[in-house]
Amino acid sequence: MCGLCGNFNGNQNDDFHTPSGAMVNAADDFGAAWKVPGNYTCSDGCGSSCPQCNDDQSARSQCEVIQAADGPFSFCHEEVDPAPYFSDCVFDVCVSGNRGSDLLCRALETYVSACQSANVQIYPWRQNTTCRIDCPANSHYELCGTDCGNTCASSIDATCDHVCSEGCFCDDGFSRSGASCVPVESCGCQYDGFYFNVGYFKSLYSHSSRLHTILFKCNPTASHQIKIKSLVINY
Repeated sequence: MCGLCGNFNGNQNDDFHTPSGAMVNAADDFGAAWKVPGNYTCSDGCGSSCPQCNDDQSARSQCEVIQAADGPFSFCHEEVDPAPYFSDCVFDVCVSGNRGSDLLCRALETYVSACQSANVQIYPWRQNTTCRIDCPANSHYELCGTDCGNTCASSIDATCDHVCSEGCFCDDGFSRSGASCVPVESCGCQYDGFYFNVGYFKSLYSHSSRLHTILFKCNPTASHQIKIKSLVINY
């Protein structure tokens, strides 16, 4: 195995191999080596025009909460090193101008997510910040919640991660369908190991010089059944 995802041999120190087999040290050089010739939408990065942070004192003060020994995340420091998160936070907030508050919140949320992924208990931290979460309809905020078993596709989920996370979760009587929370009785359909939202959708495939169009209809009022109509077009 080789490529941008590494060689999957369990050693993180030898993943940066180019298509020719050469080993490089810089991530930029590694990524550039795998660029597809002629794909001009893939940039080599900002180079000498990268944003610069000229005065980071204000940003350092705002981001200090991540690594403060007496801060709300101090109990996580032994499990998740705050240094790289603090450094990224300082740079982002420093160069962001008027978006500094948004990026500060994103940096804090990123560290919280890393802590929760490491099974570290997180305590309420937003009350003394400007970081607020507005949840969409039929959902609510939880500091440590999970969608496990509460999605319309729960019965076909291959894995169910029980590690909790911070975010918006569906209210009682509702299940997650894509990005929305819908009444349980309005969940979509399961067909051939896949979950489909309510409504019409189609699939195209070619076989024996014919274009096959398969029209699906997911109807929650008919016991969540999929109805199929096939249309064949010669070409």
